[in-house]
This record gives sequence, structure tokens and C-alpha cells, in this order.
Amino acid sequence: MQTLDRPTNVNLIKVVSADLGNRYLKFLGKNGTACRIPSYIYYLQDFQDSPETLDDQSVFLQVGESRILVGKLAAELGGRPTYQLDKSEVANLLLMAAIAPTPGSNLPLHIDQLRVCLPDSRDAQSVENLKSLQTTRTLIRNGQEFTYSIGEVKIFNECAAAFRYAKKHGLFAHPGKLNGVLDFGGGTLLVKLFTPSGMVIREADITVNGTFDLARSIAARLLPKLGKSPDLSLIMNGIADSSYLYGATNLSFRAQFLESHSEFLDTVKILINQQWGEKYFPELGEVLLTGGSAPLLTALASKPTSRFKLVPNHQYINVLGMDLE
Repeated sequence: MQTLDRPTNVNLIKVVSADLGNRYLKFLGKNGTACRIPSYIYYLQDFQDSPETLDDQSVFLQVGESRILVGKLAAELGGRPTYQLDKSEVANLLLMAAIAPTPGSNLPLHIDQLRVCLPDSRDAQSVENLKSLQTTRTLIRNGQEFTYSIGEVKIFNECAAAFRYAKKHGLFAHPGKLNGVLDFGGGTLLVKLFTPSGMVIREADITVNGTFDLARSIAARLLPKLGKSPDLSLIMNGIADSSYLYGATNLSFRAQFLESHSEFLDTVKILINQQWGEKYFPELGEVLLTGGSAPLLTALASKPTSRFKLVPNHQYINVLGMDLE
């Protein structure tokens, strides 16, 4: 797909970086601050009222005849989480939630380059879906009609963007060695190794299901206690806020979490040992733990001799890495 020419007489943004995550939509605001909203989508039916007020975690889109909520309010109304969808197919809706019109201006908005990430940039269909964002759209966002256009879409591998940031900011203690990134999110857990110059070593790749799979394991253990199939979103919320409570009930799933979490950690350790073995471990510097669920893997970094390290900005490191010039 060719680059879309920059139109004249527009409000210009040179780069927008967005992580269209399975659990949270993360992006950099116009002042450079990291932002996130829950990655949920809900289509309002004809009989349902449009929202009168919105918090800063919710966006109301009107696209043609469709009225769509993205974010916290979408989740509250029972919307579908992105981890149940193909996020590359709903990327246009997530992006519309991330891009806001320029306050006080009626001019169209033009973005020279949109930077987004995928678990694997070799996935041809997902790449094609994301490249379709390179177009011009008119919509109503939170009651304000505006038009935006995107000149070019640049796609990053999720772990590669984090590696790029870590290398730039000296986060690796041994930058001249092999170093890795473990990205743990709602949909996937990815582990990749990189040469000192940033080339990914494909035969060392590890991919398993993310927090969604952990929640399913907990749900199976919780089913006899609850008496019905648990809502996985409520379980993941309880994990995220460390309450281990099922929704607004007093039902604790801490015991089920500890059992499932222990099994999950063992699976990850076994896969890493099998995949890397003596071929890569002798030259391995560090592996950064990144992604929204990275704190669940702190046991990997608990020993002073461990080569796994949780980074402080683990939630936004992919966005920050893509945003580097």
C-alpha cells in the first residue's frame, strides 16, 4: 500500500504510537503522557440511549449508523473484550478511541505515521488489517465530528519495540551479550531473544497464551464453588487489583489463583529451558519482564542471580519503544 499524501490545511501530528492491547488500549497523549483505557467494545442497540456523560476511560463513537462505546463504560455494559476478538480486525475502533480532535479547531487531523505493534509482524492477514488503517475517516467522537487521515502505518513486533527502548535507555546490564524480552499480556506471553545489534533470533521464540489462559485455569477450579461458569473478565480484574475477589461478591479465588499461577510459572520455566538450553543460556545477559501482566512473573526475578528483571514502565514500554525516533 502506498503512502497517503499529506493533505493541505490540516492539524498535523507527525507520529502516533499505539499498543492495541488485548486488555488495555495504550497510547501516548498529545502532551507525551502515557494513557490507557480498557480494551472493550460495545455496540449500542437502537433502543438504548446514548451516554450523557463519559469518564476519561470511556469513548463514544458514532461511525455511520453505528453507535459504539470503547473503554470502561463498554466493559460495564457487557461489551466484548479484545482478547475474545482479533485485535487487528477491530484496530480501527481502538484507534478512533485513541485519536482525539484538536480542541478549538475544525481542521482535519493528519497523522504522518501511525506506529502499532503485533505479536508477530509476519502474520500477513493481521498486517493487511492494520495497513487498512492508512486511509481517511470521518466520525463523531464524544459528540464532536472530525476527520482524520493516516499517511503511513509502520508495524513493530511487540518485544522488538520494548528491546528498542531498553537498548536506548541502558536497561540491559550486558548490552554486548544476547538479551531478551518477555512480554506478558492478556492474549499472549511472548519471549524473544535479540543479538546485541537488535536482530531477533527466531528459533528462540516462545509463544504461549496469556492472562486469559490463566483465568480459564482458575475458572475451572472455581466452577464447583460458584455453581456456574465464571466470568473470565471478573477473574482477570480480581487478579489485576490483587483482591482475588470475584466481582462485587465476597467470593475469594486466592487459593485457586495460587494453584493455577504455580502451574503457569512451571510451564513457562520448562518452555524456556527446553527452547534455549545450552545453546543460548551461556551467552544470555538479561530478560526484561514487560507487559501489563509482568508483575505476575516476579518469581522469575526473585533471586539475586536471576537473569530476569521487571522494568518499572513494563505497562507502556512497547509504546515508548515505538515512539523513539
